Amino acid sequence: PLVSFVVQSHDKSLQVCSFLPQLRAFPDSEIIVIDDGSSLDHTQRLAEALTGANEFLVRANDLYENITYDKCLRFCNGRYVALLQDDDKIPGTEWAERAVSLFRQHPDMAILGGCDGRRVRFYLKERVDEATGQRISEKSYTSEEMSHGDFCFVMSVNRAPMWINRELYHQHLHHIDYRFAPFQSDDYELCMRAWTLGLKVGWYKLHFDSL
Repeated sequence: PLVSFVVQSHDKSLQVCSFLPQLRAFPDSEIIVIDDGSSLDHTQRLAEALTGANEFLVRANDLYENITYDKCLRFCNGRYVALLQDDDKIPGTEWAERAVSLFRQHPDMAILGGCDGRRVRFYLKERVDEATGQRISEKSYTSEEMSHGDFCFVMSVNRAPMWINRELYHQHLHHIDYRFAPFQSDDYELCMRAWTLGLKVGWYKLHFDSL
């Protein structure tokens, strides 16, 4: 498949079932739903809903999302992987088509996000005025203020959606850091590590509403 959609879920089978048709509408794709510690009725509903040949249910038991995402990145087969959440309100397929197009334009981009990674604030260091000896604080700015249009490179992005170029991930990044479980910020560490390895992290204008 060209794209793997990987959905993290806990007791939200109704929400996942509501956006399965949008994921299925994207051609040449597979769908993987992680059922991480859900109660039995949610597990049964997901198992009954995932009927396609390229649709899979991965059952886990409260392993935390960075661990289950990491395991599914080794399980899936898509060239590009979209890491999604069970409360994402997914608007059709244009968001996925745009992501694939951006990856093709930037072959060294390992990660692409559509959430609020661009809100990271940068601070320039203070400098000393040579004439007066006074310290001058430079203006801080956000990557949003640096961006032009609906795409830019950023320090980091977070889920969801968070897209992964699977080939670059396996060649250079290898894993999501388990040490962040059960807390967040493992996605920020992954982005920082990508930059240190000579890869790029991008952001495009997309913000899912929540179900």
